[in-house]
Amino acid sequence: MTADDLVVVGEQGVPFSKGLMAQAFMATGLAPERAYSVAAAVERSEKRRGHTAVSRSQLHSIARRILGPDEGDLLIERLDQWQSLR
Repeated sequence: MTADDLVVVGEQGVPFSKGLMAQAFMATGLAPERAYSVAAAVERSEKRRGHTAVSRSQLHSIARRILGPDEGDLLIERLDQWQSLR
């Protein structure tokens, strides 16, 4: 891990992974290209703000904002359902 890495708090400080976030989005039905694009945008957004740590709920909020209200709300609802099944 480098000083520029984004860390997800509440997960024992694990590094943020665009791939894992995109994979979770794909499990909700989001197309692979769109899922990775959103995950990359989330990472860029937080790094641009100078953040080095972010919670899962903050990640969801950022993704919802990037996707827009209709698509974002549906995706986060599906993501929450998927994670509760895991």
